[in-house]
Amino acid sequence: MKKMVWLQIGLALFAFGITARIFFKERPYAAQNHELQQELTQVKETNEQLEENMSAVKVDRKASRSYIRQGRAFFHQQKFDDAVEQYDKALKEFPDDPYGLRLKIRAV
Repeated sequence: MKKMVWLQIGLALFAFGITARIFFKERPYAAQNHELQQELTQVKETNEQLEENMSAVKVDRKASRSYIRQGRAFFHQQKFDDAVEQYDKALKEFPDDPYGLRLKIRAV
């Protein structure tokens, strides 16, 4: 009976020692993992925002490109005022388009 009690106490101490060792050894990694998880969440949110912005830019650019095509057609017909008007419409849709800016400068 005494042996059984001592065996149970020994097993309990052994289990406590293993649990304590795992807890204290893994604890710094858990904090680091939590920080990395937060950073990953922030990166995902930023990525989603960038994707939304890019889809909006693609829509703007599509509209801009149709005006640019019309402007180029006018330019080749030597209707420069009409070409500039189309380029202005394109730049209104997508103001930072370097291609539209360059074509407008060329037509002016």
